[in-house]
Amino acid sequence: MNDRNSVLHGGIFSNFSLGLGLALCGLFLGKSIERSIHHFKHSNAHVKVRGLVERKVKSDKGVLCFRVHITGNDQDELFTKSKELRETLTKFLAENRVQTPEIYETATRLDDRVANFVPSKWKTSPPKDRYEVQWTTSVTSSEVDKIKALYSKADGFIIAQTMSAPKTATLEFSVDQPFYEFTQLENLRAEILAESTRSARKVADQFAEDSKCKVGEIQTAEQGLFTVESDGGDGIVKKIRLVSYISYFLKS
Repeated sequence: MNDRNSVLHGGIFSNFSLGLGLALCGLFLGKSIERSIHHFKHSNAHVKVRGLVERKVKSDKGVLCFRVHITGNDQDELFTKSKELRETLTKFLAENRVQTPEIYETATRLDDRVANFVPSKWKTSPPKDRYEVQWTTSVTSSEVDKIKALYSKADGFIIAQTMSAPKTATLEFSVDQPFYEFTQLENLRAEILAESTRSARKVADQFAEDSKCKVGEIQTAEQGLFTVESDGGDGIVKKIRLVSYISYFLKS
């Protein structure tokens, strides 16, 4: 009876020891895996942030284009009026501080619309006015305020010239909307890119502070495209915009 009890107790103790051993091994293995996972996660942790820069600049180039189109049947009369318009426009530009190097004139173009007429389904007879004279004069200046002022006076000047056109001719005298451009982007590119990087780092630092960790080295960086767009109004003020995406390693 005693031998039987001894065997029973010995088996229970042996099973207990085995179970305890397995439990301890599982505990140590679990802790080891947990530490490995923790190390892996923290050694590869990173954050991807956006660096945004928006800067307003003033255009440094302006272009204004005047267009003349005259039709009629008296070729000499059209040339005479065309010459008068050129001279009057040149005087108007000079009165508004436009310098000769800022002016570009195209040659006068004469077309015989009857001689060059080709009947079609939509046009079966030649135009009423046989001759057509046209040319353009453009002003390009780095003084964009001068271009703006010139444009504000152009309509009144054009109306006055149109009213004095010959009754036997049709005059179309117009001015395009001024075009403004900022041409110095290359000089600002490095500066704006650096500002974009600083903006991204500031966001990353804030994230790290909230997450109780520190920002490490740059993992990857993606530079977006520079864009230059009008910032509303007359288009003289432009807005340069750059978005960069940077991934930083995080460390505990």
